[in-house]
Amino acid sequence: MRSSITIVLLCIFLMSIINLFLSNNYAKEEKASQLKNIADRVNTITQKYTQNYSEEAGYLYQLSIDQLADYAEGTIFIVNTDGKVFAKSYSEVSIPNEINISSYNDVLNGKSTYFTRTFNYIFGYNTFSVAAPFTYNGTVEGIIFVIVKNKLLYPETYTAAYLTLISIAVAIVFAIMISFFFSKKLQKPLEKIGYAARDITKGKYTVLELNTKIDEYNTMIDSFNKMSAELKKQDKARSDFIANVSHDMRTPLTTIVGFTKGIMDGTIPEKMQNQYLGVVLSEAERMTDMVNNNLDLSKYESGRIKLTMSDFNLNDIVRSIVISMEKRIREKNITVQFKYETPENIVEADESSIYRVIQNLLDNALKFAAINTEIEISIINKNNLVYFSIKNYGSTISEEEQKYIWDRYYKSDTSRSSYKRGSGLGLFIVKSIIDQHNQDVFISSDENSVTFGFTLNSKKS
Repeated sequence: MRSSITIVLLCIFLMSIINLFLSNNYAKEEKASQLKNIADRVNTITQKYTQNYSEEAGYLYQLSIDQLADYAEGTIFIVNTDGKVFAKSYSEVSIPNEINISSYNDVLNGKSTYFTRTFNYIFGYNTFSVAAPFTYNGTVEGIIFVIVKNKLLYPETYTAAYLTLISIAVAIVFAIMISFFFSKKLQKPLEKIGYAARDITKGKYTVLELNTKIDEYNTMIDSFNKMSAELKKQDKARSDFIANVSHDMRTPLTTIVGFTKGIMDGTIPEKMQNQYLGVVLSEAERMTDMVNNNLDLSKYESGRIKLTMSDFNLNDIVRSIVISMEKRIREKNITVQFKYETPENIVEADESSIYRVIQNLLDNALKFAAINTEIEISIINKNNLVYFSIKNYGSTISEEEQKYIWDRYYKSDTSRSSYKRGSGLGLFIVKSIIDQHNQDVFISSDENSVTFGFTLNSKKS
């Protein structure tokens, strides 16, 4: 803001100087024109006097010269081509009898001109003079000088320039004061934003409560608060993720270490070792899945997972996944209802990615389904799309929680279920894969159930 005011004032100053320069030149031209008219009248009466020379004519001629000099408020004298003065008005200043006219060749050639300071050495003050040719019978016979004191030009110019500079100086002072006042007022919210930004680097997510009269500032503050809230949410998600992963990794590691030691030291009977080795293998495989999910996270975030599109029967994928999870389904005594409109639902998608999507959704449904309830899997065809959904009973998700359910690392309130395992990446991976297929995911929840689902392009068989 200060730089803008400085530029404006500088432009005003330059325009003022240019205006003064142009005004000065205009004033000189106007004054020169007035004195030239007087010189023309002197030329006329001098011609008449030369043609009718007499003592009486000489008296009238001198009177006329003096009157024209008084009218011009200056001095008039005429020299011949040799520079000798042959006529002059009354003047308190002593005019020499001969003037050096070597620099007046243009005038001797018939051109009028004006000068400043030319006769300062005679008059002792700043002068302005017009030199016009004296002609007789069409021939230049000398030069007519009309000389005035330069009081109407430079003093006024200096005064105007002085007043202009004073005005600009005052304007600059006021501009600096106003700029300082407004810069302080504008600087305050910026300083608070700076302090808040430093707090964020220390893990303190400040919410600014500023309401300025500048829309741009309010927009910036609002954006800052949104950024702070998002960073706070992401930081909490990372913390929760670390805690969840640590917990999830500790449990299988404890099992693996405990059973391995039991087998090695003979605590576990030989006939039961294969059973416990199976548990160790299962826990190791679960840890492998968790590690793979985390390794795949960056790929899903950047959309670098390459899809291999093909046509396949979605019904077959569902049956295969249900069979692979049969043990978990029996443990909770859950009945799986699979409903579809046609025996074959052919879709165009990446088969292995969709397998993972359905596997994650069924895994999620089994986590939060109440014991002795149902899980409903449904496939509906509509408008060249296949709508896949999985519904489990016994848990709900609030509308507020639904806003974040697809976020990475997010884990819903574990009070909804006794199941506390998982890294919070399953639903994020689901959404990432479906987004890459340019399709939609959806969620709904009522008083005792939750439904997750997605769409795919239907391929007519």
